[in-house]
Amino acid sequence: MTDRIQSMAIFGLIFAVLGYIVPTSVYMVIPAKYFYDVKQPVSVDKPVYKVCEPIKIELDRSSRVDVQAESLLELSLIYEDGEQDIAQRKQDINITTGKNKITSEWDIPCNAPIGDYVISGIIHFEVQNANKNYRFITTSFKVTE
Repeated sequence: MTDRIQSMAIFGLIFAVLGYIVPTSVYMVIPAKYFYDVKQPVSVDKPVYKVCEPIKIELDRSSRVDVQAESLLELSLIYEDGEQDIAQRKQDINITTGKNKITSEWDIPCNAPIGDYVISGIIHFEVQNANKNYRFITTSFKVTE
């Protein structure tokens, strides 16, 4: 009888450990795009802006999960040999299941240099204790005086 109780306890322990490890491992290897996706490149409402003017960003996104997330947007000046971050905006967002069109506005800093820009974004969220990062980028646009 004692051997049977020990066997049941060992089986229960193995079942519990595998019941946690297997699903968590599976969620770690599934790419973020499976859970959250944005039509790329993200569009801006016009090709030329003036400093201090708001940019309207329109995202066509779909999600398979309801989750709290963190959004990081970076306004970057484009050079021939790279990019320079001019401004950042971080905010908490609530992602809901389904397809949505999301519009967001962001004022161009009044001290932003004139030039060509893009806005890149990272959406960070968790699914079943697995960290996910989804990246997107806007079409390029010009900033003038």
